[in-house]
Amino acid sequence: MSRIQANALLTLLVALTGGLAYSIFLLKQPTVIANEIVWAPNSTDTKYHRLYFSDGTVMRREKYQDYDWTPWREDEDYPKPPKGR
Repeated sequence: MSRIQANALLTLLVALTGGLAYSIFLLKQPTVIANEIVWAPNSTDTKYHRLYFSDGTVMRREKYQDYDWTPWREDEDYPKPPKGR
């Protein structure tokens, strides 16, 4: 095997290993499994949004003006899932 072929093979192996490690890292991150939009009573205006993640975390943001939203934060009103799930 020539030196160029050996370098190409080594480069390919490093790229494949790095890609696999990055894929595993991404798969371990929690993903959004549901999005809930809650409407204000008797209105067509949204009150707040909730995002449900695969690890049980629930994030929420509220509307405080026409186009302004609060930053995403953990929802204290939503019950926490039991430990061990």
